[in-house]
Amino acid sequence: MADALVGAGAPTDRVEVVEEGSDHLPPPDEAAADVLLRGLGVRGHYLLAVGTLEPRKNLERLLAAYAGARPRLPERWPLVVVGPRGWGADVAPGEGALLAGPVDSAVLSALYRGARCLAYVPLLEGFGLPAVEAMAAGTPVVASPMPSTGAAALEVDPTDVDGMAAALVTAATDETARGELVAAGRGPVSGQALLKGRAVSGSEERLRVGLDVTAVPRQPTGAGRYTLDLAGALARREDVALTVISRQADVERWRWLGHTVAVEPASPERRPLRLAWEQVRLPRLLSSLPVQVHHSPHYTMPEAAKLPRVVTVHDLTFFDHPEWHQRAKAPFFRRAIRVAARHADVVVCVSECTARRLTELCRPAGEVRVVRHGVDHGRFAPGQPEAGHDEAVLSRLGVAPPYVAFVGTLEPRKDVPTLVRAFDRVAPAHPDLSLVVAGAPGWGGRAVEEAIAGARRRD
Repeated sequence: MADALVGAGAPTDRVEVVEEGSDHLPPPDEAAADVLLRGLGVRGHYLLAVGTLEPRKNLERLLAAYAGARPRLPERWPLVVVGPRGWGADVAPGEGALLAGPVDSAVLSALYRGARCLAYVPLLEGFGLPAVEAMAAGTPVVASPMPSTGAAALEVDPTDVDGMAAALVTAATDETARGELVAAGRGPVSGQALLKGRAVSGSEERLRVGLDVTAVPRQPTGAGRYTLDLAGALARREDVALTVISRQADVERWRWLGHTVAVEPASPERRPLRLAWEQVRLPRLLSSLPVQVHHSPHYTMPEAAKLPRVVTVHDLTFFDHPEWHQRAKAPFFRRAIRVAARHADVVVCVSECTARRLTELCRPAGEVRVVRHGVDHGRFAPGQPEAGHDEAVLSRLGVAPPYVAFVGTLEPRKDVPTLVRAFDRVAPAHPDLSLVVAGAPGWGGRAVEEAIAGARRRD
């Protein structure tokens, strides 16, 4: 809006940006929202749309998109449309779409929190307040491009009905995508008002960053999760222009970062070819991209690249405990870490412990910076999305309190067999206690099965 105003002739030094926020909403009135939903015939999950019913809000196309998405939704979840009538012709809602009319702020808070996703797809928007409100409630957002989302919504073309329908299905049902959207949405809002002055575009050069995401697996854990959240955080920064370099078959996965992020699908799929590509082809690719600095977030780096390079080193167990890794990996990654120490301009370590050990073993030539991991408060919070939610999830898994929990990939480094044997010792004294092991099987995972099979209390 500031850019448009300056373009229309306003003097730049008289224009100040003060963004809207979300902390005006009161605590949710769950009881009143439940009465409203039951009156509409809603007994379970639902999708939500919020806005004045007028042509600019694009409700007619949204309803057509919902009609296309509805057969692909579990139990044909309804779309609840909240907002007063504005000018323009009345819109026929269609099957499954329910007009709730205007609601008070406490009910709106509860509706945001309970929705599978918010759909907000106006044809043009100066800011886009409902998207921010939904993000603050931890709800995935499907939106047309607008300033308020910070590229944290699943963005759609507001004139593309089929594209909107596909996005609704993804945001409502794909748990991986939903987690990524919720995590990204916490960045722009953090539950607080966005009252930050910002210079008009063009007054400041953005740093052009390349980020290698080729090592992120389909089901990310550990370093893969780190890279996903790092990409989302960089995408939201106004002082960064981000280019992500992905595998050739993986490009659609990174569209959630938003239209401001360039995606270069260049790497082969298979790991041996990808590692060779990184050394042979990636340096040439980087020289052709508008990138000023390149970040390799998983130990390795393109050795022949000429631009400044950053490498993340997560730990030094390839040196200290090679027996914890597959035999071929340890020598490969020891060499990769030594190369990064010699040639990277900055090595990022995830803890002081890792930084100290790297310095002892490899004597880095560049700068070593410690950037610790954090907790995504959108995903890891004490509050439940709705009453009884956690109990229902545990029940589906066959888990009942009290229990001891382990979470992590099942591989030798995590030492789960010792945990199983230790629990087996104390289990007779605590017959109501269970051990719950959650995590994807890694290499060497058979040792966990053998430890359980050999336990006296294997149940």
